[in-house]
Amino acid sequence: MPEHALPPHPLDELLTQLVDHVFALSSHFLAAGDTITAPEGLSAARWLVLGALQNGPMSPAGIARQRGLTRQSVRESVARLEGSGHISRADGEDRRTFLVELTDKGRQALDRIEPRRREWATQTALNVDSAHLEGAVTVLGQLRSMTEARPLRKEDE
Repeated sequence: MPEHALPPHPLDELLTQLVDHVFALSSHFLAAGDTITAPEGLSAARWLVLGALQNGPMSPAGIARQRGLTRQSVRESVARLEGSGHISRADGEDRRTFLVELTDKGRQALDRIEPRRREWATQTALNVDSAHLEGAVTVLGQLRSMTEARPLRKEDE
């Protein structure tokens, strides 16, 4: 064991199991999102960007942070959504930055997607005990906050 390595702890295997489930769920959730958004000609990735703009304009970097996406993937989605007329650019705080905002077409697409999202979420959630679901939301929120506050960097490996 390297000098700086911590000794094994019973929780590290449990967290590893959780991470495995989260990765698998991410794939399943993206597939469900693709199905939910397909009638609008959108993908789950583009829907995530549109949804981030529901409360007003944001920078692509802000969308990436909020949604846990890479800036590159958000830039690609922004370009496609702008090209399809779902979003438009707005002036940023300086010349180097810009904001994006929903157009009427983007807002209408979200309005049409929402009933399908709600139906999928309800049907999926009905198969899980609500107390367990609430606990999962709490734990995942804590882990997200902690990992955002202390990200693992390449030099930490």
